[in-house]
Amino acid sequence: TTAKPGDSDVEIELSPASMERATLQLRVLGQSAGEPVPQAKVRISPAGGGRWRDLITDNNGHAEAAGFDPGDYIVTIDHADFALGRERITLRRGENDVRIKLVAPVDVELRLRTTSGEVIPNASVGLKRANGELFGFPVGGQKVSEKLLQNGVVKLKRVPAEVVTLLVDRQGEVRVEQPLDLRVESGSVVDVWLNPPPSAGMVMILVAVVIVISTSGWIALRPRKS
Repeated sequence: TTAKPGDSDVEIELSPASMERATLQLRVLGQSAGEPVPQAKVRISPAGGGRWRDLITDNNGHAEAAGFDPGDYIVTIDHADFALGRERITLRRGENDVRIKLVAPVDVELRLRTTSGEVIPNASVGLKRANGELFGFPVGGQKVSEKLLQNGVVKLKRVPAEVVTLLVDRQGEVRVEQPLDLRVESGSVVDVWLNPPPSAGMVMILVAVVIVISTSGWIALRPRKS
C-alpha cells in the first residue's frame, strides 16, 4: 500500500514468503559465569551447505538476523578468550531464541601410544564434543582433523577444556574412538594410551579382559607441564 498525504493509518501487506521466514535472536555466554560475550564472530551456515551469514555480538552478547529459511543450521562462534563454539540448531518459522555457551580454551600436546607401546605416526586426529559436533583444526579452518607427527605427537590449540571423544584414524589400519578429558592446565603434555579395535581372532580372548579394563577406563592420562 502506498501512503498518501494526510493518511493517518497505513496498512502494509506482507508477502507470504516473508511470513514463512525465520528470525534468529542469539545470545552468546561464557559457560562458567554465564557472562555475555561481546564482539564474538558468529557464522551461520545451512547444515546441508550453502551461503552463510556473518554476525558480531554486541556488548550484551546479542546478535540478531532475519530472513532465514526454516531448517537446520550450524552456528560457529569465534572469540579469543574461548574455545571455538560450534552448535547445530533448528530454525522454525517466526522468532527463534537461541543461547550458546562458550567453553574455556586449552592448549595441549597429545602423545599417542597403543597399550603395547607402539607409536602411531601419521594418523588423523579429531575431537567430537558432547553435542556431536566435530571440533575443527585449525581454528576457523575447514579441516576436522590434524595429522600426528612421526613421533606420535600432535599439538592442539584452543580446544575446549571439557570431556570430548578422541577420534584416531590411520588409513583404516587403526581406528579408535574413546573418551578424552581435556580439563587440564593449558600447556600440559598428555600421554594417551589407545586400545585399537581387536581383530576377529582375538575377540573371544578379550571378552573376560574387557570387564576388568572397563572398570579402570580405556584411557590413561598423565598430564604434566611441558
